[in-house]
Amino acid sequence: MPQLVCLFEQGLVEEWPTLELSIAGQPVDYLVNDASVRLCSPRLREVIDSNCGEHDQRQWLDAAVTTERSQVLEYYVLHFPSLPDVLDPEQTLMNGLMVVRPVISLRRAEGHRVFGFRWGGMGTVVARPLKLAIEQAGCTGVGFENIRLA
Repeated sequence: MPQLVCLFEQGLVEEWPTLELSIAGQPVDYLVNDASVRLCSPRLREVIDSNCGEHDQRQWLDAAVTTERSQVLEYYVLHFPSLPDVLDPEQTLMNGLMVVRPVISLRRAEGHRVFGFRWGGMGTVVARPLKLAIEQAGCTGVGFENIRLA
């Protein structure tokens, strides 16, 4: 029986059995899934790898997605082995250990273009140049929201 790996934890994943998922409908580049992982197509992976920042740490883990027509597609799980401390401590609104309203410090985020948060589940932050590259590549399934900056 394969061992489950919690991707909410930091650190490199040493052993990873290929994640196998099935989907109904059309596959997209960023595939929302019930495994709660960041599931990216080869095209989205290439865009991220080509546009990441000098300090970004990421690990790609293998996944296989089976369509309703039994076609098996290559996908990758985006995992962040370390999560940078990028929140502005004076402007971020906290309730105990929970972040209520995050504010990214531009100084602390320098050199990063894609990262997750220490507090934030599977949320992913991308810098504007990476967002534009994702849009220009025509990647599908990706949605963006603005985040406060300081």
